[in-house]
Amino acid sequence: MEPTIKSGASPADENERPKDDEKILELDQRELMRHTWGTFINHPPSIAAGGKGTVVPGCEYCKTIIYSDNQFLSHLAVDVLPQIVQRILRMSKE
Repeated sequence: MEPTIKSGASPADENERPKDDEKILELDQRELMRHTWGTFINHPPSIAAGGKGTVVPGCEYCKTIIYSDNQFLSHLAVDVLPQIVQRILRMSKE
């Protein structure tokens, strides 16, 4: 995607926009990569530590229980991507 360049922009302004876009992309990629499908302890501490927690599959970052690939992709599309898009829109207005 080509950056939008304001009319009358100097060469310095043209070089700033791609750096901002790269920074936004890097932040959003980092946020997306935080959401991994693994296992976590639900209601810690675990039974081994004397609690009532159990090990469950799901998103380790936000502690959402997920049982299948389809549910994980749905979690990314419905829960994670809207937050990322909102941040992009907020940062582009600034």
